[in-house]
Amino acid sequence: MVSAATGNELTLIVNGEPMVFVMSEHPVITYTNNTLHIKTDAATTDVPVSEISGGALPKTIVHGDVNGDFSVDVADISSIIDIMAGVPLDPVVTRSADVNGDGSVDVADISATISIMAGEQP
Repeated sequence: MVSAATGNELTLIVNGEPMVFVMSEHPVITYTNNTLHIKTDAATTDVPVSEISGGALPKTIVHGDVNGDFSVDVADISSIIDIMAGVPLDPVVTRSADVNGDGSVDVADISATISIMAGEQP
């Protein structure tokens, strides 16, 4: 089971016990080899998906991954353009679209996404 306890916490039920992560302004949650890698201001924690009750994956905010598919690619740029055009999307997607963290979703976020895709820091 996955639930957001507050606006800045992520709670996962792992092996029957709650794990609470206090998220930073731009947390990074990646997924490789059936494992969630959750990076907060305090630490990076690896959680095997098989240990999460219900097998559910959270809606996450991964820096540059606007559409939540665990990769940064052209589809994320498309989501940013949709938001700029006023297309209503999931609030998690909309919040993720502010890739450069300046408080607005604009062309600068597209540029930051391209930088991430190229392996650079935006």
